[in-house]
Amino acid sequence: MSQCDLRVGVVHHLNTKPLIFGLQSLAPALRVRAGAPSQLASWLRAGQLDVALVPVLEYFSRPDYGLIAESAICGDGRVRSVLLFSRVPVERARSVSLDPESLTSNALIKVLCQKRFSIEPTWVARSQNDDPSIVLKRGGSDAAVVIGNAALAMSGRFAYEYDLGQEWWHLTGLPFVFAVWAVRRGAETGDLAEVLRCSLRLGLAHLDLIADEAARSLDLDPTLCRTYLRQMIHYDLTDRAKQGMGLFFKMCAEMGICPSSPPPDLAQWLNPPFGGR
Repeated sequence: MSQCDLRVGVVHHLNTKPLIFGLQSLAPALRVRAGAPSQLASWLRAGQLDVALVPVLEYFSRPDYGLIAESAICGDGRVRSVLLFSRVPVERARSVSLDPESLTSNALIKVLCQKRFSIEPTWVARSQNDDPSIVLKRGGSDAAVVIGNAALAMSGRFAYEYDLGQEWWHLTGLPFVFAVWAVRRGAETGDLAEVLRCSLRLGLAHLDLIADEAARSLDLDPTLCRTYLRQMIHYDLTDRAKQGMGLFFKMCAEMGICPSSPPPDLAQWLNPPFGGR
């Protein structure tokens, strides 16, 4: 497959901008398509993309996917863009509405509710057209998961706000991997791994520019955007990040959220081996 045939899916959230800052200047022949995390997962599954930055839960669920491990979307504690907003303390929440753009964060809140908050809420589906703040104010659920740019904009509006990256860190002491570059079986990626590495390097060198442009387009505070990109989001799939990713897989598998057999690349990091491997 030539580079001009390679279809690459990218997320439209602020935390992805440094990853793809130089992508099309470095490889103008790539066919790049942007969407929400859950959309990219569906497009890659349907064969409409060859490579995509998919929710890590989607990667867990597809053992036929390859992995480009040069970069990922990670957090090591507070991340500010994956939040649970609640009308009551989380320990009293009886219902949680899930973000329709998310797969991983919706799974993460289920893990946290069982293993950190010790609650068993009812899970409420939310459509793309439902404003989570209105859902909460009208009593459609006690709490709501909100991710990405919407979470950044909504922060501070409710009495109870929980950062899911931070809650994971309190539970495990490990980083959390939100999204990875997954490759469809049979796709020839050529030098895409090097292109992604160089694209991230360019993005990290232009963080203030990315943050300021995002602040204008999203009507957010520029300092918040700079702090978010410089301190909250990490892009290296370090050994600790792999440990956190492996532990999240094990928890999801044990709870029946994903299959028990890990994808081949992930299986190499699991110690001891888990499931059927």
